[in-house]
Amino acid sequence: MVVEDDQGVSSFIILVLEEEGYEVLHVDNFAAALAFLDKETVDMALLDRNLPDGDGLDICRKLRRKAGGRAIPVLFITGKKDLNDIADGLDVGADDYLVKPFGQDQLLSRVRALLSVDRTQI
Repeated sequence: MVVEDDQGVSSFIILVLEEEGYEVLHVDNFAAALAFLDKETVDMALLDRNLPDGDGLDICRKLRRKAGGRAIPVLFITGKKDLNDIADGLDVGADDYLVKPFGQDQLLSRVRALLSVDRTQI
């Protein structure tokens, strides 16, 4: 699941991931992400912090509270690059934090690493 409101960034992420064979669900706002997560589960969440109607931190918190939520890898992909912002993202339960702009190789290596972790031990 990609939660990103910037069309250019989301298109890039989706293209890169789909070319690698991943199935990608995209939502572009906080409310749509929460509504989807109320009904469904995802294998991984790539979250922006700056959404027009909320902060990705709250989506991460919701994922972590959900049954089995620790098993879902969370990667923040955001322009918020201050050290306190990064610490906030990791403190709410994100597994990794990627600052925009970023390259295809950075994105793929982080996604692969997070999906390869045995999360049953977490």
